[in-house]
Amino acid sequence: MLKNLATRMTRIGTFPLDTLIPLATKHGYDSIEFPLFEIKTVDEAKDAALKVRNSGLEWGLMPMDIDIMRECPDDEFESDFLLLNQQMALAEAAGVKRYYNHVWPGSNERSFNENFEWCVKRFGRVYKSAKEHGLQSGLEFIGPKTLQDAFKYPFIRNLKNILTLADAISSEVGVLVDTYHWYTSGSTLEDLDLLQSGKRVVGVHLNDGWKERTRDEQQDMEREMPLATGVIDAVSVIKKLDEMGFNGPVTVEPFEPAATRLQAMPLDDACKEVVDSLNKVFNLAQIQ
Repeated sequence: MLKNLATRMTRIGTFPLDTLIPLATKHGYDSIEFPLFEIKTVDEAKDAALKVRNSGLEWGLMPMDIDIMRECPDDEFESDFLLLNQQMALAEAAGVKRYYNHVWPGSNERSFNENFEWCVKRFGRVYKSAKEHGLQSGLEFIGPKTLQDAFKYPFIRNLKNILTLADAISSEVGVLVDTYHWYTSGSTLEDLDLLQSGKRVVGVHLNDGWKERTRDEQQDMEREMPLATGVIDAVSVIKKLDEMGFNGPVTVEPFEPAATRLQAMPLDDACKEVVDSLNKVFNLAQIQ
């Protein structure tokens, strides 16, 4: 598995690659998020790839800069899809291998069956484009019941159902496993067996829940650092995925209150705290 530095996802902030590479190597990260925000040409993508390789690092995930699964008119989707294709071409030039998009756990416009077909049609095009650019594509389910309840029509919010959606698109479509969504959806360690192989996992997000709330009371934008509260058993999830052969990027993704605290810290200290939390999970899971 790759301890992945993604300061944007970790809520520390967005920083240039030249700033992050020395910190990644200093603190023992294995991979780094592709800096899509500063890569505008194929030549820049190739230069970035060279810097990463020369530093002994790998790429993590292509960042989800565009939410291609948001509810929007067809003409807006076409515009988003065109831009996503351009970004995938840059990722391909840099040698990035993984991409994902989350799927909202409800809709205000479509019933479950209508939404399922809409998602198959929409992400089917994304999957084909990603494959053409050498990217493994994946879907992320969003678990909190409190978020699903905000929609008129409920939709997918667990691992079993997101795999059903992925299979309806292609058996090559993978899944991003987020421990917060895994926990809040009521998924179990046994549910991870549905993946059949760790090769179907494009990435993992680690975090923790709020101790004073039940599973169904957890809020999507309020999460802690992994193992901070002990609500979520991230160690068992990582151990299970390792046994299944997953060897991709593992990223810390907290929200509040961790985000405010990390943003107030010096960048070097924040990067160290994040990797320390990854090391703790890896060590407890006995992953080298």
